[in-house]
Formats: sequence, C-alpha cells, structure tokens
Amino acid sequence: MMRIGFATSNPHKLAEVRRLLAGFDVVALDVGAVDETGETFAENACIKARAARGRAPVVVAEDSGLEVDGLRGAPGVYSARYAATDAGRIDRVLRELAGGASRRARFVAAVCALRGDGEPRVFEGVVEGVIAPEPRGDAGFGYDPIFIPLEGDGRTFAELGAEKDRFSHRARAFAKLATWLTTTTSSA
Repeated sequence: MMRIGFATSNPHKLAEVRRLLAGFDVVALDVGAVDETGETFAENACIKARAARGRAPVVVAEDSGLEVDGLRGAPGVYSARYAATDAGRIDRVLRELAGGASRRARFVAAVCALRGDGEPRVFEGVVEGVIAPEPRGDAGFGYDPIFIPLEGDGRTFAELGAEKDRFSHRARAFAKLATWLTTTTSSA
C-alpha cells in the first residue's frame, strides 16, 4: 500500500482524507505553523506541501475554503482565519449576509502533491451551494453547518456527515489525486 504523507494538524481533515484515500496508507505530517501567504488555495496548499517535502514518498497538502458571492468571494483563502473559532467564523458569515446579500456559495479545495524532488501537481475540487439561514447539524466541521450543496437533498454538510464524501470539494480534489497516483505508479 502506497504511503502518503498528509501535511496537516487538523484531525477532522485527517480522518476525512483517510476515508477519501482508503486504498493508501495516509499518515499525518505536522509541519507546525506555516505562513499561508498565497493568494489562492493552490498556492497555500503548495506552501504547506513544500514544508513537508521528503518526509514521505509522496507528500500532499490541502487548502480549502468557502467563497460566498454576497461577500465578494470572502472568506476565501482567509476561511480558517475569518474568526478565532468555527462558531465565530459561522456567526461572522451569517451576520455579514444579514442584509439580504446573495447566499450563493461554493467550497473550493486544492491539493498539492510532491513526489521526491518533482514539480508540484495540483488537483482542485469545487462544490456549489447556498448558505443556510442558521447552522444545522453536528457531524461536520468548519463551515459545514451552514453550507447546503446544490447537488444534495437540502441538508447541510454537517447534517450529511460522511455522506458528503460522495461529492464534496475535498472528495473531488482527492479523487483526482488518487487517479494520478494510481496512473503514475502503474506506468512507472
């Protein structure tokens, strides 16, 4: 089984990625506090992956966030820093949308993979949705309690729990990574 080093200190993301990459041995690589100075999710994912380079045969890092149309794309790459806690971040988004701004939103994920000294490969996933008027569900993390995917049945990601793995932004990005890993390994 191929070993994948996942640069994260987030136990929720680690559990989700282990589910998404069930055919691989995913181990956490704690790279400490990394300055995410990129202007895109892909740039930030690659910054984190480079911080872990060489600590596993393949190193991956992920950056993701919520983009809300009515907030001109915010919180975007600042999703994790929009407030001090998940509850604070959710409250801020709902408060800023209170004036009737568009609730159309999307979750975006970028996964950066590094194999040895090779060039970074980036895989992206997006899921469109809307922001719920109030948080619902307790099975997710981050903005999951207020994000209703358009492809779903009206439940938030936090109400869907692991069911979101079928079509989440992270699931889409990691599926592309898994295909690349399988294809490049079998042709090597």
